[in-house]
Amino acid sequence: ACERASTFAAIVAVAGSNQASTTPGCTPSLPVPMLQIHGTEDPCWGYDGRIRESLCGNDSEGLFVSVDQSMTFWLDHNGCTGTREEALANGTMDGTVSTRITGNACRADTEHIRIDGGGHTWPGGFPYLDASRVGRVATDFSGNEILWAFLRTHTR
Repeated sequence: ACERASTFAAIVAVAGSNQASTTPGCTPSLPVPMLQIHGTEDPCWGYDGRIRESLCGNDSEGLFVSVDQSMTFWLDHNGCTGTREEALANGTMDGTVSTRITGNACRADTEHIRIDGGGHTWPGGFPYLDASRVGRVATDFSGNEILWAFLRTHTR
């Protein structure tokens, strides 16, 4: 997205903030539609940007940005004038609550789905490791469907 904004129609990050705000000279030539989906209790890539003690086999000491830093970059770059929130899903069965946060009056769609209580997992997906290791899976919406609904509306 930083280097080839005219090539990619949109970007999506799931359970990992993109690093645009830490990339020197990241100045996309165009507004870039972006969607970020991230759990607040992700033990592998903390919502706040901190990496938790190698719980997921990640020994990286690299710089990881928080979801807020990442979203601030894209909201600013895409010219958004604030955000609005709406409930997306209330995981009464899985212990998660999902909220869609959408940028207002953006030059390109800029969205974030915050999964309160969600881990380093794919929404509606298979729990590939025990929840004690990677956190809870939001099961009341499909990451596949949300991602495809977002991507299919953007073309180049």
